[in-house]
Formats: sequence, structure tokens, C-alpha cells
Amino acid sequence: MKIKYFALMLAAVLTFTACNNDDDSTPSSPTGPTIETGNWCGTLDEYTITVKDMIDLITTAVPDIADYVDLFADLLCDVNVAKIKYTTTDPDGNIIEASGLITYPSKMEEYDHILSVQHGTMDVNGGPTDQVFPIETLPVFNGELVVMADYLGYGVSKTKDLKNTYMHAKTTGTACADMLQAARQYLDSKTDLECINDDVRLIGYSQGGQATIATLFELERRGLGEQISLVWAGAGPYDMVSFLNESIKNPTSRKNAYIVHSIEGVINGDRLTFDKHNIYAPEMFENGREDIFTKRYLSEWPDIIGADIHKILHEDFFKENYGGDHTDVHKLMEHMRSNSVVNIKDKLSDNVLISLHHNPDDTYVPYCCAESANEKWEDNSELIDLYLGNDHPASGAEFLFDYMGEKYLWLELILVPIINDVIN
Repeated sequence: MKIKYFALMLAAVLTFTACNNDDDSTPSSPTGPTIETGNWCGTLDEYTITVKDMIDLITTAVPDIADYVDLFADLLCDVNVAKIKYTTTDPDGNIIEASGLITYPSKMEEYDHILSVQHGTMDVNGGPTDQVFPIETLPVFNGELVVMADYLGYGVSKTKDLKNTYMHAKTTGTACADMLQAARQYLDSKTDLECINDDVRLIGYSQGGQATIATLFELERRGLGEQISLVWAGAGPYDMVSFLNESIKNPTSRKNAYIVHSIEGVINGDRLTFDKHNIYAPEMFENGREDIFTKRYLSEWPDIIGADIHKILHEDFFKENYGGDHTDVHKLMEHMRSNSVVNIKDKLSDNVLISLHHNPDDTYVPYCCAESANEKWEDNSELIDLYLGNDHPASGAEFLFDYMGEKYLWLELILVPIINDVIN
């Protein structure tokens, strides 16, 4: 019974998005003009989440767990959180403001690396800076300093039409690399926190896995490859063409939403001007379904577009060679191919080892994506199978706890089977 309550407690922690505690302090901000990318240009919020805050939150949500605080309290620590603004570039090359989150243990006095976490798929109203404690910042309780960028279209770069550059490698990698640079500027302003090493660790699962590789290559392009001490990429669609083709073979309403979201991300990121009637089936423009492109959050898409892929994608998707070189679908797939991180030609530094993690039974992102990536980067990669989770969501928890180490193995063995049951 204690274990079950502990699982409920942690689930509540991981979905903690309530308002932060009141703080009378005034957030600091830099001075001087903002003319380049990767500049810290303002602080949106700063606050501390104490262990008591965490425990109070959990015991309020699940009163019966109050008798079991001793099971989880020792895993927690007070953490400082900052939400900042920084400069990056949009797909047209214009300098814009974006946002991101920084968190670290309150008692931390020095750090020897920054952990850049690239987040998984979220609604544009639920990015890192829209949350108080994002699930993927859990390594902060392992004593790490964690940085997490809002992708373009999230946080302060959110637009009224809800568009974003989902899975677009260049804009994602650029935004995350710029956030890292801006985070260093913010951290340098903290007189009670010392950087003793400029190493960078990169980690992300699902969309975050793809974003991790995109960030890796962007840092390499900037000559910062020698700073990268660890790369963990989990279940990412590194090969966008294979992801699309395999997903079409076994469609579900939720998977179909990701297919459309991926297509729209590349269209937005590459500034393509296709007539949507040449990309999607006629049914997508009936009964208000086209609202998904500008008015509906991703979480609403599965119920709107349904499970019949032939009522979502244009018939050319199902023809040989996508209907021929002249079709917009064929042209789109060329952009999907060039946007695949497995097709980035930049050389990796000798010190970089990409640790690819994937469940062979994953039905959301096909395992062939990891196999293609491991084959492409064979001199700089390894492929490790995830096996506790029965599919993509539960394997994400396994991936995160694997990264956090043996100290959390017992927790992983408890929670992953519970997530398996919940998802099923």
C-alpha cells in the first residue's frame, strides 16, 4: 500500500503545474542593448520550491499519503527556479525573443556542467516556462543544474495562431544552443554560484531526443563540440521519412495527430507555401477540422481528425514515389528528408558519444529511427534497448530514471509498471 501511495505522490510531483509560491523579490535582468542571438535579455520570474512546498502540495492532493512522507522526502531538496528571456532567430533569420527555464539545488555553490534537457511534445500553452516544475527537470534532485529551452512557438515566442516549428531541426537546435549561452550569462550574475567547468550534457526523449541531436550539431557548428561530455537521446524521430512512412502503416488517432504536427512543423520551419489541399485529404477541410492548423491545441487534435489516415493525408502519400516529382507531397517529403537529423553532414567531435535509447516495441516512434541513427553515427554512437516500458510513454520514465542512476532504480521498478497499466 505504501508503494502505491508513493507512486501517486510522484505522479503528482511530475505533473506539478500550479502557481509558484509568493516571492517579494524583484527578478534581476541584464543591462545594455540586445543585438545578437544567445543574449540573456530579461528575467521573467525567480522563485524557490522548498521540500515543504513539495510535501504540502502532495499531501493536499492525496491526504492519505501524509503517513508515508518518509518514503520520499529524502529524495527531494529545495530548488531555485528562474525563467528567462533570450535572443534567438526565427526561420526567416530575424532576431526574436524566446524563453527558457533554469533550475538548480538551492544549496548548490558550484557546478561542473550544465544539463540541457530538450523537452518532449507538449501543447504550446504548456512549455517549460508555463510550468512551475516540469517533469523532465527531475535530475535537479540528483544535484544537477538543469537548463530547458522553450522551442519556438512556446513561452514568449508563442503566436496567436499557435504555430510552431515542431521537429524542425535547424530552428530547434539554434533555440536550444542560444538558451545555453544565455543561461551562462544569467548564472554568471549569481555571485553565490561558481562555474568550475564549462562541460555540457544533452538529454531528451521523443521530440526531445530529436531536439537533443539537433542541439548537438548546432553546438558542433559553433565550435563547442569539445565541451559536450554526454549525449543521451531517447526514442527520437531522427529519420523523419521513416517515421512518417512507418506511422502511416499503423495509424491511430493520436499517432495521426503527430504525423500532421510533424508536417506542419516542417512547413512552418522551412516557410513552405503549399496549398494545404494538395497535402491533406478533402475531409480535413470539412466540419471545422481545419481549425487544428490555427485554433486548436495539439492535445485536441486526435479527437478532431480521427483514426482514418486516408481521411487526413492526401492520396499522393499512398502512391508510388508520392505521385511523382511534380506533386507537392513529393516536394514536402524532400523537405522532411533534408530536415532529418540523420542526414546532417557535419562532423562530430571525437569525444562525442551519442547514447541512443529506444524500446524495440515502441508504436509511437518506430525503432528503425534509432537503428538508422546508430548506423549513421556508428563511430560516435551506441544503441541501448529500453525494455521495462510496454510502449513509448512508460519507456520515457525508464529513460529518465536510467539517466539518474542506480540510486533511483527501485523507483523506476515501481513506477514503470504502474505507467504501463495506466496507459493500457
